[in-house]
Amino acid sequence: MIIKQDFIPETNANRPRTKMSPRFITVHETANRRNGANAQMHARYVKNPTTPVSWHYTVDNHEMVFQHLPVDEIGWHAGDGGSGRGNRESIGIEICVNSDGDFIKAMENAIALIRFLMKEHSIPLGQVVPHQYWTGKNCPATLLKTWDFFKETLKNSVETDVRIVTQIEEKNSTKHPTSFLLKKGSQGEAVRQLQENLIKAGELHHHFVASGHFDLETERAVRSFQKKAELKVDGIVGSHTQAALKEILKKQPQPTPKKQKFTKKIMSGKDVRYIQFVVGAKVDGVFGKETKEKVKVYQKKHGLTVDGIVGPKTWGKIDQLAKKTVYKRPLSLKSPYMNGEDIKMVQAYLGVIMDGLYGPNTERAVRHYQATHKLVVDGIVGPKTWTQLFS
Repeated sequence: MIIKQDFIPETNANRPRTKMSPRFITVHETANRRNGANAQMHARYVKNPTTPVSWHYTVDNHEMVFQHLPVDEIGWHAGDGGSGRGNRESIGIEICVNSDGDFIKAMENAIALIRFLMKEHSIPLGQVVPHQYWTGKNCPATLLKTWDFFKETLKNSVETDVRIVTQIEEKNSTKHPTSFLLKKGSQGEAVRQLQENLIKAGELHHHFVASGHFDLETERAVRSFQKKAELKVDGIVGSHTQAALKEILKKQPQPTPKKQKFTKKIMSGKDVRYIQFVVGAKVDGVFGKETKEKVKVYQKKHGLTVDGIVGPKTWGKIDQLAKKTVYKRPLSLKSPYMNGEDIKMVQAYLGVIMDGLYGPNTERAVRHYQATHKLVVDGIVGPKTWTQLFS
C-alpha cells in the first residue's frame, strides 16, 4: 500500500492546525456514488478553500491512499464540534463508494490502512469506531449493516507493507526520477528490476517471484548484498547500492543452462522440483549433478536400479508418495504464518524458498499459479488448487 501525502493547504479554514494525540480511528463513507468519485477526486475536493470539512485519509479500490492531514492535527469530520472527542481525538478515514469502483476492495484497503494506523499509534481495536459512534449519523451506511463482520475481519487481518510518499518526495521524483530510495514498502517497476538483479546476483532464490513489491525477503537480500559489498547495511537501496549491484552483475558470467536427462515423456520444472523434494536435493528445478546423486541414493534405498535416471520404476516409487499427499486443510496467509510439511510440498512445486512457512512470497506464487491454471485467484490453497498441484 502507498500512502500519498497531499495535505490541505495550511491557509484553508478546514485545516485548523490544532495538535492532537490520536486515540480513536473513525470510519466514514463518502456517500458519493457518482462515477469518478474516487480517492483522488476527494483529495482535490478537500483542498478546495470553500470545503468546510476535512479528514485524514481517503481510500478507494486502488493501491494509492491519499492523506490530507498530518495524523497529529485535528480535522472536521466527526460532526461533534470544536470540543468533541471525535474531532479532537480521532483519525478520520473516508471509504469511497463510487459506482465505478469496487467497494469490497476499497474495504480491504481500509482494513489494511486501519491495521497500520492501529500499530503506529497504539490504538486498540475497541477504539476503531463508525462515524455513528459520535453523533448517531447513519455513517458509514454500507458498513454499518455488517459492522461486526468488518471488525472481525480487521481483528484477523495481517499487516501490510506500507510506503509513505511525502510531499517532498513527490516533488523530487518529478525532477529526479532516479533519486527515489527503494525500501520496504516500495512498489513498482523499479522494485521489480531490483529483485531481478538480486536474483541474478544470487541474493534471492532464482524461483523468487519478482513482484515489484519490496517485502521483508527483498530487504533481507539487500542487507546481505550490502554486507558483502562493504556498504552501509540498512536494507535501503540508494545510488551506491544500485551502482555496486550493477558492477557485480557486469562481472558475473552468464550461466550456461544445464542439460537435463529425463525418460518421462513430459518433464517440466514442476516435475523436477517435486523429484528434488522427494529425494532430498536442493529444490531449484534443474536436474543437475546433485539431483542425480540424490536420485541414486533414493534408488538404492528402495531397491531400484541405481543409474540416477528417473525412469518408469523410479517414477512409480515417487508417485507412491504423491498418492499419500492428501489434502488436509486450507493454506493461506495469516499472522502468525502457517507452517508445516504440506506447505513445504506446495513450495517445492511452486519453486519458492522451501521454509515451510506460508508467507507473502508463497501466497504470491500461489496466486500466480491459480491465474495461469484458470483457478479462483485468492492466494488460498484449497481443495481445487491442491488437486491441481498434485494431480
